[in-house]
Amino acid sequence: MEQSKFNPQIYILMLVTFAVGTETYVFSGLLVQLARDLNVSVATAGQLSSSFAIAYALSAPFMANFSARFERKKVLITALAGLALINLIAAAMPSFESLLVVRIIGGIIASLITPVAAASASALTDEKSRGKALAIVFSGLTLSLILGIPIGSLIGSVFNWRATFLFSGLLIILAAMGVGFILPNVPNTDQRGIKSLAIVKIKSVYINLLLTLIGFLATFTLTAYLSPVAKQVAGIEGSKVSLLQFAIGIGSIIGVIIGGKLTNHKYTPLMMKAGYSVLSITLFCASLLMFRTISLGNTGNGIFLGFIFWIGTIAQFALAPIVQDRLIEATPNNRNVVLALNGSMIFLGQGCGAAFGGIVISSSGLSYLGFAGAVIAVVAILITFIPIRGTVYKPVTV
Repeated sequence: MEQSKFNPQIYILMLVTFAVGTETYVFSGLLVQLARDLNVSVATAGQLSSSFAIAYALSAPFMANFSARFERKKVLITALAGLALINLIAAAMPSFESLLVVRIIGGIIASLITPVAAASASALTDEKSRGKALAIVFSGLTLSLILGIPIGSLIGSVFNWRATFLFSGLLIILAAMGVGFILPNVPNTDQRGIKSLAIVKIKSVYINLLLTLIGFLATFTLTAYLSPVAKQVAGIEGSKVSLLQFAIGIGSIIGVIIGGKLTNHKYTPLMMKAGYSVLSITLFCASLLMFRTISLGNTGNGIFLGFIFWIGTIAQFALAPIVQDRLIEATPNNRNVVLALNGSMIFLGQGCGAAFGGIVISSSGLSYLGFAGAVIAVVAILITFIPIRGTVYKPVTV
């Protein structure tokens, strides 16, 4: 059908995920200033991110189930308006405790938006174009890493950390207006009721959800500690760390483009195995750099570390649209719920990866982070060999 071609109706959903991705960590670059102003430690202030992630992960499936009774465009506009208001309120919070409560509420509301945006893109495309549409929507999250969050940090450094929430709120309002004026009505054909959560019993669903969880768990075991790793490997610290963050952001965009092209393709199963293999190798090499098993001097080590993060991020994000498409293929009448569950796995993987990395550092040292992440990625490789009955990949020419 012609309306499934890439057009402004699809790209506006990328703006939606860009706004939500920016909102998630927009204040992170000013965490020290925020902690000082609210009279808490930096570690305590970091709970603003973890609490958001946990709230998102726990509420996403239930919020998706609740929203299944409503037309998707209305859900997006309502949730975006609510999240914008939450950010404007966050900018005025006088204490850490009140800001923490607001962030938890924000995580619950945000859990509605990304899955519904992805489900809407899927509904507006045919099977052939679905992978590319999902890649476009997901690229909004990656663009927030290299544009939204840095811009928010710049605004906050000129004014203060409260301005980052104002910036985020205005960006979300812009996304809501775009949805209202550009996106057509998207009827929700998903099954309703708590029984829809039973889709986790489907083999193709729980295998792919597990792959999402393990992939982000492996990655964030290392990337959650990007700053100390960069300092140990190449003496990189301060503003120079942003160069590594930029490499990660560029890699994520390339990854979703590659993944979008290889979704529902005859090479998809091979792509899954290759992606997790590359991820495991890059994580392993990071530890070799920290142990100085590979040593090219500080400059050379810094360049090689950036290359490692770039390649690893390409592999990680190339898998994302593939997994999302496989989930939709398995449960076409439960798109909201299954994509919400996938989002939960992403956030759980990030949080658990950071926690596991902390345990590794405490027990063995920073240098072992890459080895630990590589072992986890190997588990994902093994899982990709598990046959999934009932899932048929129809070759698509790209």
